[in-house]
Amino acid sequence: MAGSILRRLASSVLLFFLVLTLTFALVHIAPGNPLRIYQGPHTTRAQMAAMEHAYGLDRPLPVQYLAWLKSVALEGNWGISFSHQRPALAVIRDTIPNTVLLGLTTLLIQYGLGLLLGVAAARRPDGLVDSTIRIASMLLYSIPTFWLGLMSILLFHLQWHLLPASGMSSPGTSNAPLMTRAGDVALHLILPASVLGISAGARLARFVRNSLLDALSQDYVRTARAKGLSEGRVVWLHGLRNSLVPLAQLLGMSLPSLLNGTLVVEVVFAWPGLGRLLFDAATARDFPLILAGTAFGALLVIAGSLIADVLHRFADPRLRHG
Repeated sequence: MAGSILRRLASSVLLFFLVLTLTFALVHIAPGNPLRIYQGPHTTRAQMAAMEHAYGLDRPLPVQYLAWLKSVALEGNWGISFSHQRPALAVIRDTIPNTVLLGLTTLLIQYGLGLLLGVAAARRPDGLVDSTIRIASMLLYSIPTFWLGLMSILLFHLQWHLLPASGMSSPGTSNAPLMTRAGDVALHLILPASVLGISAGARLARFVRNSLLDALSQDYVRTARAKGLSEGRVVWLHGLRNSLVPLAQLLGMSLPSLLNGTLVVEVVFAWPGLGRLLFDAATARDFPLILAGTAFGALLVIAGSLIADVLHRFADPRLRHG
């Protein structure tokens, strides 16, 4: 198993390098000068040329790539953000806690909702509860995340005035007591995390249902029932425990979709996280910020996939001893 993990680690490093290279090429071969967006009405050609020279944009693309790769690999320097005039890594670092908070809350909602609905559906397959959960899950998973977000803003903020619709905090709360600020952040977190978590939980519920039904059809479950164990103990202790093994791998597979969904949700709800920052950077053609943000996102996805694969191998004896 150690050899397999080392091979996965080596392939992950290669994949990360390829993602960086492809992203660098795509953002640099796009037509137009990225500094034009910052050009004022009185900016001269000489000043534009000086700006291009300062950022190294006047050099051939292969030279730019090698210089950038050397700077990243040896110095950890991802460049200066065009739009923020700060190191790109520092700008990224400011948004990471906000995205992590949104992502972890989303995962709690996704797995809590997915497990409960999946178990409820599997206990009486093809019954009323099962059919209702399957139809609702299919509908929720089919609805685009941005549309679900807009509808939640329309209902919970504009129509019912129950929850805030944008941002991470209310005006005037920066100097409030800690518990007041924490409660305000939690209130702003409800809509974006629920929109993303419910949509992802709908897909997870279908997966848990099918996996649990497969586990409940095994011989050891029939043996447990023959011993007189209650249906609740059979489902929760024997069926669910053994059906959770594939969920470790599903967690790694869900990270890319979670990051994509986070980007959309952060833009819709103006949540000050990495997704919204990358959207603004792409709009402004902020090369250093795009590259640093893409690298961080790719690293999260690759690391999550690798960790999930390792956990799956430890959880499944067939893979652990194979």
